[in-house]
Amino acid sequence: MSLTSRKKRPLDRSVAVRDAQLFVIATEGEKTEDIYFSAFQSTKIRIKTIPTVNGASAPDHVFRRLLEFRNQYQLDDTDELWLVIDRDKWPVKSLRQIASDCQSKKIGLALSNPCFEIWLAMHYEKLEDFPEKLKSCEAFRMLKNCCKSYNKSNFDPKLFIDKTENAISVAKKLDKSPRSRWPDKTGSRVYRLVEKINSIL
Repeated sequence: MSLTSRKKRPLDRSVAVRDAQLFVIATEGEKTEDIYFSAFQSTKIRIKTIPTVNGASAPDHVFRRLLEFRNQYQLDDTDELWLVIDRDKWPVKSLRQIASDCQSKKIGLALSNPCFEIWLAMHYEKLEDFPEKLKSCEAFRMLKNCCKSYNKSNFDPKLFIDKTENAISVAKKLDKSPRSRWPDKTGSRVYRLVEKINSIL
């Protein structure tokens, strides 16, 4: 029996008040994104993250987990599904396919170039601090410099949540080609997801 033919299970929404907006976010990371997005949980917003497990972090694996979740649970028309992945080392051909699939299935794509840590660094840094091309190791170093206690598996998300407006502003200015499928240079489309969340809070 295929996933699409199975009876879908009700999604437990008991932790949220009635009519709270649900965001289902599948992530490339195992812990970092889950820690960050959990801080947005409120009476108006419910966040369900689907992190990577056992190292299966390739974009197609992340995308498949999101589809499996959608096929297993009864979701409302107002529920939002998002894919949060990195540009990093993944082949362009693979990313193009994922971007096309997200568009056809009405799934939001929030890709960071080179990695999610660049989005976190935007909470603290100014526009001029970001070169056009940045490696993942440099993004980590930048984040460590501005947030000394940062540990990708164990950090306080409050270090970032009250600074999202700065991150959004920097990300928008870096996004020179907003109609492209993802930032070709240093940047992050996570701002689009966070803007949506902030508009409800």
